[in-house]
Amino acid sequence: MDKDKNNKIIKSPFYSLEKLSEDSSIAKRGLRDLGILPQMQILLKEIEKQYFEHNYQKCIDLCDEALASEPLLSVPLRFKALCLAWLDKYEEAIIWFDKALQTELTLEIAPLEHHYENDGLVHTDIDFVIVISRKGFCLLRLGKYKEAIVCLDEALAIYPQNYINLQNKGLCLERLGQLDEALDNYEKSLILQPVNDKYYDFQGSVSHYFKIISDNDSNFFERTDKFYNSGASQIAILLWEAFLEKDKNNLETLILKARNLHKNEKYIEAMDIFSTCLKQEDKLFHIWQFRGDCYLMLGDYKNALSDYLQAIELNPIAGVAYDNTAMCFSYMGDHNKAHEFIDKAITIQEQTGQREDAAMPMTRKAQFFEFQGEMADALDQYKKTLERFPDSEYAKKKIQELS
Repeated sequence: MDKDKNNKIIKSPFYSLEKLSEDSSIAKRGLRDLGILPQMQILLKEIEKQYFEHNYQKCIDLCDEALASEPLLSVPLRFKALCLAWLDKYEEAIIWFDKALQTELTLEIAPLEHHYENDGLVHTDIDFVIVISRKGFCLLRLGKYKEAIVCLDEALAIYPQNYINLQNKGLCLERLGQLDEALDNYEKSLILQPVNDKYYDFQGSVSHYFKIISDNDSNFFERTDKFYNSGASQIAILLWEAFLEKDKNNLETLILKARNLHKNEKYIEAMDIFSTCLKQEDKLFHIWQFRGDCYLMLGDYKNALSDYLQAIELNPIAGVAYDNTAMCFSYMGDHNKAHEFIDKAITIQEQTGQREDAAMPMTRKAQFFEFQGEMADALDQYKKTLERFPDSEYAKKKIQELS
């Protein structure tokens, strides 16, 4: 400002605030070039260092220092916005995220010295996704769910498999009452989220999902099947566990589900459900027996044998378990044990008559003799079977073959 001859103060266009600010930026650039102020590249590295060490206020101060001379530099704009978000200053963070989105090039594209000279809006995908995602998160925390979804969708258009953005979008949709769409996003997110993800709490994500489907009567088994069939068996198992923890009466429902899977030859899935049930209740012999049946059908005779022996320990008159134990020993080449257990199965059947396929234990013993190549003993055993069970068509057929 100057004074006229009458000592009146007048404004000079050469010394406006805008001009002073511009001159200040130019001056600071000159000081950096002369080495009096830190070089920008050193300053940017220190900004990143402070950010990743979680010194957010210090990082903000350094960003402000960089922006004082380079107000359009995207790196400090981004880091300042990110720090403000971590400090829960969401409204202020959004302002700086918008400034970052309006800047030109990122360090990955342009040399540092050209950063403030380009007028075009060009972003690398990763930088844009980080900024727009965190802006969406801030909007979510402020309860602006529809605006948040717009940001999250922009990020997901570039990286559709970002489970954090999918989870946040699901939360927005849930808060808006759009539960089916929310569950779809939660499911996609859970499948992509690492099981060992402690930072974002994988177990917590599963528990939150389970609470929604439980509280809203969503089709539980249809949704767990979707996880299992997509290869996310760990999620299905955690959901089954939550299902049992909520109501112990669900045990029989889950066992019935597994039995139907076994009937449809889905032995691995059935086995996983039986294993889940055993974590809840390991004193019911029939669960051990049913899981043993799965192992048997998969040719895993060692594990099948272990489960059948556990079933027998819990219920010493479980005839079917003795029968299947004998089969395991036979497949494993221990013929003496096979006959020992099949004889016990025959005795239990005679004493209790508990089996629908009553002729099976005696038939099985004859088959063991066949496997051993002892055809005379096999023929004799088939004849004994037919004497006791005259309607056994299988025994009749085998007697004709071996006679």
